[in-house]
Amino acid sequence: MEPQEEHNEAEKGKRNMEKLFDLQVFAQENTQTTGGLSAEMKTYYGMELLDNAKPQLVHNQFAATKPLPTGGGKTVEWRKFGSFDKALTPLTEGVTPDGSGISVSYITKELAQYGDYTTVSDMLDLTAIDDVVLEITDRHGSNMGLTLDTVTRNEIQQGKQVLYAPAIGADGRKTEVTARGALTAACRLTSEMVAKAATQLKKMNAPTFEGKYVCILHPSVAFDLRQDEAWIAAHQYAGATELFSGEIGELHGVRFVETTEAKIFRGDDLANVQENFRRLCTALDTDVQRAVLSRQVHRSDVRRVTAVDCGKGLWQPQDYDSADALVTDVPGIPLIVFSADCNVLLLHDPVRRVIGAAHAGWRGTAAGIAAETVRVMAEDYGCDPADLRAAIGPAIGPCCFETDGDVPEALRAALGVAAEPFMAWNGSKWHIDLKAVNALWLRREGVTCIDICDHCTACRPDLYWSHRKTGLRRGEQAALIALREDTL
Repeated sequence: MEPQEEHNEAEKGKRNMEKLFDLQVFAQENTQTTGGLSAEMKTYYGMELLDNAKPQLVHNQFAATKPLPTGGGKTVEWRKFGSFDKALTPLTEGVTPDGSGISVSYITKELAQYGDYTTVSDMLDLTAIDDVVLEITDRHGSNMGLTLDTVTRNEIQQGKQVLYAPAIGADGRKTEVTARGALTAACRLTSEMVAKAATQLKKMNAPTFEGKYVCILHPSVAFDLRQDEAWIAAHQYAGATELFSGEIGELHGVRFVETTEAKIFRGDDLANVQENFRRLCTALDTDVQRAVLSRQVHRSDVRRVTAVDCGKGLWQPQDYDSADALVTDVPGIPLIVFSADCNVLLLHDPVRRVIGAAHAGWRGTAAGIAAETVRVMAEDYGCDPADLRAAIGPAIGPCCFETDGDVPEALRAALGVAAEPFMAWNGSKWHIDLKAVNALWLRREGVTCIDICDHCTACRPDLYWSHRKTGLRRGEQAALIALREDTL
C-alpha cells in the first residue's frame, strides 16, 4: 500500500470510529497555558485512543443506534411496530377489504454524557510524541470502550423474559430454579438450557443476528458449555472476518460471545451477602459499613481509596469499572479482594501507615499488578518498598495450574528469561507457579519481606473454593486488610 493510500485509509477508519463514539477525543487545553498539542498530534493520539477502545465494545456491537440531528434535544425516541394479524378471510371480487391498523409503542431515553481526563502538566508543551502521553491515551481508550460497553450492557440486560439455570447436585440430579433469589453456586448453564432458550426465542419470533441467536457470557460460564460434545469452536465454522468481536463458538444454533464484562448473577440474597461481610469484619474487629470492594476484571488498575469510597461495592454502588487492586492511607477502611484460585496480595507499610490489596489472576500477574501496586504506594503515599510487608494468600499452585502456551508467552513478554524458572512443561501442558511470579514482581520493586501461603486451592477443597475444580458451582475467598484507628 502506498503511503498516501495508507493515510487515507487511516483517516477513513478514524472518521468511522468517531461516528460510532460521537465523543470529543481531545478537549481544548487550559486557556491559561501557552503550549498545546498540534493538530497532527491530536489526530495521532485520537486514533490511538479509539484503537484501544474498539476491542472493548462487545455488547455495543448488538445495540441499535440512531443518528441525532444537531439541536434535536436530549430525548431519543425509538418506535416499535406491532405485528399484523393473519389475513385468513377470503377476498370477495370487487370488494376492498377492511384495512388493518398498526400498533406502535415507543421507547424513550434521555441522553447522558460520560467522560474523564488526565492532567499531564507540561507534557502539552512537547512537540513530539511522548511515551507518557501515549500510555495515558491507551488507558483512557480502553476505559472509554469499557464505559460505553457497560452502559450498553446495563440496557440490554433489562429484558423481562428470563430462564434460570438449574441447580445440579453431587449426584447429577437437576433442581429447577424459578427466581433469581433462588440461584446458588450449584446452578450451572447447561446445553439443555441453551436449547430451551433458543426454542423459547423461536416461539416468540425473536429477531436473529445474521440468522442466529447470540448469547453474551462470562468466561467462567463458558467453561461449562465448552465441555459439551455438541460445542463447535468458532474457527470451525467461520473466518476471522465473519466473527463477532469476542465470538468463541456455537451450540444449538446460538453463537456465543465471551467477555469478562458480562454480568454474572450468583443469586445470593443481598441481605445474606451483607451479613456474611458483617461477620467477617466483626471477627477482624473492623467496621463493615466502611468496607470497600474491588472490581476485578483481570487488569492491573490500582484504585486509591479515600473516605468518600466507604461502602462502595457493598452498601452503595461502585462508581469504578476496574479496580483489581486497592490502596489507602485512611485508617478504618477495610480493603477487600476476592479469589477462587487467583492470587491475592496484601501489603502493609508500618512506617507510612499505608495498605494495599490486590487480585492477581494470570493476566494481572503478567501485567505486573503486584509491581504496579507497590509503585502507587511509593509514588502517591511516599512508601519505601523496603519497609513493605507483603503476604500472598492461598491460590492454585503449579501442581494444578495447567495451561496452554498463552500464559507462558505473556509472562515471557513481561519478564523475559526471569520467568523461566517458574514454568515447567510436562509433555502436554505448562505448569505455572503464579505465586512465585508475583513474589518476583515484588522483589523487583524492592520488597524483601514476603510471606507466601503454600496451600493450593485446587488441592484443598476442604478448605477453599476453586474455580478449576468446580467452575461456578462455588463461592469465593475474601482477603481483607485495614489500618487500625487506635494505633500509631
